[in-house]
Order: sequence, then structure tokens, then C-alpha cells
Amino acid sequence: MDAKFFSLLLVLSLLCMRISYTEGSAVCTVLKTRQASISAAKTVYYQSSYSISCGWWLFRRRCTVYERRSSIQYVTNYITEYYQGQECCTGYSGTPPNCPPVCNDPCSNCASCIAPGICTCDPGYTDNDCCTDINECSSFNGGCEHQCQNTVGSYTCSCPTGFSLVSHTACQDTNECASSNGGCSQICKNTPGSYYCECYPGYTLGSDSHTCNDNNECSAGTDACGQVCHNTVGSYACSCNSGYLLATSDHRTCNDINECLDGDNGGCHGTCTNTVGSRTCSCSSGYVLTNGNECP
Repeated sequence: MDAKFFSLLLVLSLLCMRISYTEGSAVCTVLKTRQASISAAKTVYYQSSYSISCGWWLFRRRCTVYERRSSIQYVTNYITEYYQGQECCTGYSGTPPNCPPVCNDPCSNCASCIAPGICTCDPGYTDNDCCTDINECSSFNGGCEHQCQNTVGSYTCSCPTGFSLVSHTACQDTNECASSNGGCSQICKNTPGSYYCECYPGYTLGSDSHTCNDNNECSAGTDACGQVCHNTVGSYACSCNSGYLLATSDHRTCNDINECLDGDNGGCHGTCTNTVGSRTCSCSSGYVLTNGNECP
């Protein structure tokens, strides 16, 4: 009796309990029921009998003996339990904790249902009914440093050639020289938004604006040699004709060699006379010059 009375009080208290609901909340606390089974042990008594021989020898007969016995039986009882549960509030659907709002009139493609019967535009749109695209580029160029391109529901920033986009809005110069020397065969010069190639002295930039070709100063006549010019890779070298000596001061000027002062009288047996680039031999009176240098 006490147990039944306690159960009744529990049910009444739960029924009188205010259902938990927070304004704007999608999940409500409600009173729910469920069936529960309870197993109880029960002692069952029963009578058992068996036969035995009884009486004296000439008067023996069969007698029945009765005994009171017991056994344990388990009985399953079903009761209704009351408990607090959660479910999606009116205007919401799904299973807690995921209870999205329900809009009976479906929102347009660019809007979302944020509360029962309430649609709002997605980011990048305005006007909750029609959802008009916002042109972000019309206000402060969308925050883009260079070019702003409006898209449906959003926008993008872009940069001119030679610049790369950073932080979605800013443009940063691309250093083309940092990658494979910009394709230049010798010197790469970076500039804002571009770059150019240069060559070392003795080279000329080719028609592709990247390759450096050797200058032939000798054939072009741009050398400073006094006599003979020899082209080299990226430069040139000078030398002199026979009878001249290349000046060590500039390695270009050719100075006449005085062969008569070489310690051998220029190879003359008589008189040695120096000339520009050469020398002549002569003999004293009474001698005839032979072989260009002998006075026999």
C-alpha cells in the first residue's frame, strides 16, 4: 500500500512539474513514460505423496505418506515508469541535440531557416524574401587592394600580373628572380610587378631578353688593341706584330723593340740601325753586306 501511494505521489509531482523551455531553445524537457519489468521471487508450497509398506507380517499393506514441500518461483511484473526526457520543441524537427528549425514556407536558395517560420539571407545577400546579391565591390572596393570581382553571394580579390594575393585582399610583388633566376642566363633584376635580365660586360642580351651572347669586340671594331685583337669569351686580348712589345701598363699598346740593343747588336756583324718594328744592318766601307747581316 505504501509503495503504491509513493508511486502515485511521484506521478502527480511529475505531472505538475513545469516543462523546461528556454526562449529560443530548440530542445524541450518533457514528461515521458516507459515500460519496465521487475522480477520477484515467490515461495510456492505444495503437497507431495509417496507409498510405503506398512502393518505386520500377515497384515502388510501399502500406505500413502503425504509431505508439505516448497519451491522458489520468479514472477515478472510490468510497471509504467515516468521520467524526464528531451525532444525537439514545437517548430523544430530532428532528434536532440540536433533540432533544426522548420519553415513551413521553404526558404529561397540563398536563405536559411534560423527559427520556426523565419528565413534569413545567407552571407552575401540582403532582403530576406528575395535575397538580392550584395555587391561587396561597390563599397571600398570590397577591401581589395587592386581588383574586386563580385560573385553571387560573395566576391573575390585579384592582383595584376607580377603580384600574388595575400590575406585574401592584399597584393604582394612576386620576386621572379627568386625562382630559377627568372630564366636569365646571367643577371636578374626584380622590379615592382615585373623583372628584367642584364648581362656582364662583354656580353649582349639576346632577342629573347634572357640569354647573354658573347660580344666579338674584334670584329665589331670596339676593341682598343694597338695591333692584333683576339676575341675571348666575354672579353678580348691584344697582341703585337713581330718587332713590337705589348705594354704592361695597358696590355693594348704596342711599343717598338730596339733590336740593336738586345746584346747581340741585332744580329748585325757591322752596324745595326733600329727602324720602326725592325732593324737594318750595314757594313763599313770596303765591305759588302751579305745575308742581310754579314760583312765578310
